[in-house]
Amino acid sequence: LGQWQAGDERDLAHEMMQLTMGIAGKTLLGVDVGDRYREVVVCLEAVMRDFMARFRSPLPIPFWLPTPGNWRLKRTIRQLDSVLQQMIDERRAQIENQGKIGGDFLSLLITARDENDGKPLSNQQLRDEVMTMFLAGHETTANTLSWAWYLLGQHPDEQQRLRDEVDSVLNGRPPTPADVPRLVHCERVVREAMRLYPPAFVVGRRCEHDCTIGDHFIPAMTNVLMSQWVVHRDERWFAKPSEFQPDRWTPDFIHALPKYAYFPFGGGPRACIGREFAMLEATLVMATMAQRIELALIDHEPLPGLPGVPL
Repeated sequence: LGQWQAGDERDLAHEMMQLTMGIAGKTLLGVDVGDRYREVVVCLEAVMRDFMARFRSPLPIPFWLPTPGNWRLKRTIRQLDSVLQQMIDERRAQIENQGKIGGDFLSLLITARDENDGKPLSNQQLRDEVMTMFLAGHETTANTLSWAWYLLGQHPDEQQRLRDEVDSVLNGRPPTPADVPRLVHCERVVREAMRLYPPAFVVGRRCEHDCTIGDHFIPAMTNVLMSQWVVHRDERWFAKPSEFQPDRWTPDFIHALPKYAYFPFGGGPRACIGREFAMLEATLVMATMAQRIELALIDHEPLPGLPGVPL
């Protein structure tokens, strides 16, 4: 933010993606992503495009078939694996040289041992875990922050309320996790942004056995999709569901809301493992930005969401 000047035009989605990737690198991996940001983003975009093409195709091409598209995808995955392996190797070397474990997620994985045979995780297992946490841990939060500021750009009165709260709570100092309980409006803005523009706009489950839910019989091995976008805009649960109203998120409203009327992080035993981390990060970033800048939309044309892997 120190490099931003009054009157600058900024691609906020790009800025937030770079920020959250840096945060994920430091907190989850204990390394500085630095110049590798661009390489990771290019690889990610290619993998996401391929995933969505396969998802939409009536006849998906098997991954093992030697087609030009499959070759490109495998090459991209190898490149992404290589970048993440570099980060893993860096962290492992730091642990060995310093003789102590860091507080980051990767350090805990590197030093973890199987409780039965005492073996560490293999390189493949480490890469898989890091891939999941690193990729899921930055793009979704970046999208939440981007949509939140898009909404605040449409509602300058809400942006001013956010700034007033931040000034009152922080009195000019940087926010810390201890301040989050008092950043009430800030958290409500994040919640409402995820209601209107949920980063995960659909979640799927596969039925292991025949079952009946309500009046619906679901055969075994059937994929069932549940859309946050649809449910979050249902007027049965949300008055004036298409409107941006952060004030709806009072404790009484949250308590009265049915369990799965709002599920930006999914739910059940496979709910997002990074939920608390994401809410903490998004609230602190919003507060830090509101403290120092004011953002206005360049134009007010409706911005259509692109249903990729996240929204």
